[in-house]
Amino acid sequence: MGKTSFHNMALEFIERNQIRINGKDLALAVIDPPFKDGNSLLVEATSDTTNTHQQKLFVGDLQRVLGNMLPKGFQITIYRPEAQTKGLDFVAIENLLKGCRLTVIIGLSFQSWEQRLNLIHFSNHFCVEAERTLPKCHTADMSRSEVGVSISCSFEIQPNDDCYQAFQEADRGLSELYKQLLKNAGIDQVSPSIKAIEPTEGYTRWWVRYAIVPLLSGGVGAALVAWLLSNAGKT
Repeated sequence: MGKTSFHNMALEFIERNQIRINGKDLALAVIDPPFKDGNSLLVEATSDTTNTHQQKLFVGDLQRVLGNMLPKGFQITIYRPEAQTKGLDFVAIENLLKGCRLTVIIGLSFQSWEQRLNLIHFSNHFCVEAERTLPKCHTADMSRSEVGVSISCSFEIQPNDDCYQAFQEADRGLSELYKQLLKNAGIDQVSPSIKAIEPTEGYTRWWVRYAIVPLLSGGVGAALVAWLLSNAGKT
């Protein structure tokens, strides 16, 4: 791959395995042949400053990166992004077979759920209302396991949408929806936002198995998955 630059130099391919996002150089995985979802270019990173095994990227670093700058087959994944929705553990910004999308994953465990509501029922209702009320929300799905639930919400990114602003809008909408659903249920003592699950061994393995693996289909994120599983409960 030759050097290819984009408007305002917000997104620039430096070499075959390197990309520059607003002046920050990051490793780029070139997948050949592409995975079944069309992913052929992948950047994996984390916003967790205590994680010494992965490259660092914050959603704020994506300012001025527009939807029309994302080449076909491109995906950026950020683990533990800074968010209002504290249970929001993962975000993917991509231009794959289904077009430009922003997907977030929220993880909630039965053990850490503090509200006087059934977590499964609340999560199902949350998904229905997210699709119905949140701008650009394309799909919202919930999956469950023996320890908790994973909520995956996908939002459309238009050609002129700023990726950072798109995330902020989605994050703000999810956080406000959560609080509104609790208020509608008559719960006055609202927690600040969705509570993140503590990184215990059981949760980490569940989160990787039921949240990350289905999203990163075809083997994408294998290094991240292997590290998370091997370090479950150590962080």
